[in-house]
Parts: sequence; C-alpha cells; structure tokens
Amino acid sequence: MNRLGRDATVDLVSASDEVIQLAHPEYLVSIGHQKVPSLINIVRWAKPLDPSDFKSALEQTFDWPDAEETVARCRHKVLVADLIGAELPYRQRYELISRVVTAVAELSEPTAIHWEAAGCVVQPARLRRRLSFYSNVRAHEITNRNGFELMDTLGLAALGLVDAQCLFRKLVSSEMARWMYSLGRQIFDKSDFIKDGDAIPGPDPAGHWVCRRAVAMIPPVRPVIDIEPPAEFAGKR
Repeated sequence: MNRLGRDATVDLVSASDEVIQLAHPEYLVSIGHQKVPSLINIVRWAKPLDPSDFKSALEQTFDWPDAEETVARCRHKVLVADLIGAELPYRQRYELISRVVTAVAELSEPTAIHWEAAGCVVQPARLRRRLSFYSNVRAHEITNRNGFELMDTLGLAALGLVDAQCLFRKLVSSEMARWMYSLGRQIFDKSDFIKDGDAIPGPDPAGHWVCRRAVAMIPPVRPVIDIEPPAEFAGKR
C-alpha cells in the first residue's frame, strides 16, 4: 500500500494470506447507474506450478536467453489481475495494471514474470522497458510453405484494440520484428487509425503495404490488421 500510494490513491478493500484486493478511486468504471473504483486482485496461486504451462510463452520469448532455465526453477506464482478493468478506457486500464504489476515485482523480486496477455515471459529487470512496447511480437514458421514466416502482435486485442499480422518471405526477421513492434506502438498511441484497404509504409518507407481487417491466422482468435507486403515479399493468403 505504501509503495502504490507513492504513485496514486489506492484503498485496501480486503487482505488475507490468499488474496489482496485493491480499489483505485481515480480509475472509475460504470456499473449499472453508478461509478465505482476499478478493482485489482493480487492472488497467491494455490495450485502447484507446472513449468510446462509456460511452454508456448517461452517459445515466443526472444529477448531473454535464460528464460526457459529460469522458469524451470519456479515453484510458486502470484497472479495480478483486474476485475472490472475492461470497462476503463484502454490507456487507463494498461496504466493501472502496469503500475500494480511493477510495484508487486519491486517488492516481491520474482524470478520471472509471465505476461499472459502478450504470450511471453519477461525478465524482471527489464519489466518497465518491456511494458513500454504494449504487446509482444511473435514469430511463426509456416511449415507447409517453405521460406514463409508469419509475425503477429499479441496483447493489443486484450485491451480492446486490434493486433497486427504479416505473412512474408525474403525479408530479414529481426528487421521485421522491429517494424512490427513500432506498428504495435502506433496502434496503441493512435487506436483505430488504419482503415480497411489502407496502405502504410513498410520497413522500407518507400514501399506501401496494404492492410485488411481479418481474424488472426494463429490463436488466440482475435481481430487483426492483416498486412500484405509488395508482391516480391508476399504470399497468397
């Protein structure tokens, strides 16, 4: 409470050995005909932790070489989750949950952080920087289409925005990943700024990449902006 109180007003609703519930009166949500403070729970996970539960997240964690070995040592988990945060404007919701997660990480010094909505594992020392990207960029090999790769963002749709995906070939993966992260930041900053049929600059600003609204090719099911590169780098959907 003292740590969170340095950044914003926070009220303790209840506390036990299993759950701490916090109310944030500066973040009001509408329930029926009244406005109530947004609530966040900090939960001590009761079930034994199975490192295999994080297999898919570890496969999409590219900035922490020791992530798999580190998660294998973990035996306990604390869950931080909002309860009615979906009613908040997405910027406020992200700001609030990020603030609480950061405070909990500072005080508890976790071994690893599972960013479930973004489908990746985060090194605690890099949490603040990682959260500044708002989402994760995943890479998927297309096994039945030699030479093709699919990249997508994950985490934006969980905030009520739209993720992005791009199927491409003959492009440098690291450069594409940087471009996708930049695009994810733009989607967070500008919200619904890409319309169906729009063309946007690609990694090479001289190129124009056509955007269509679609459903994600890779789970979880969610709305995405499907980005088609110029013909040289594109493949049939």
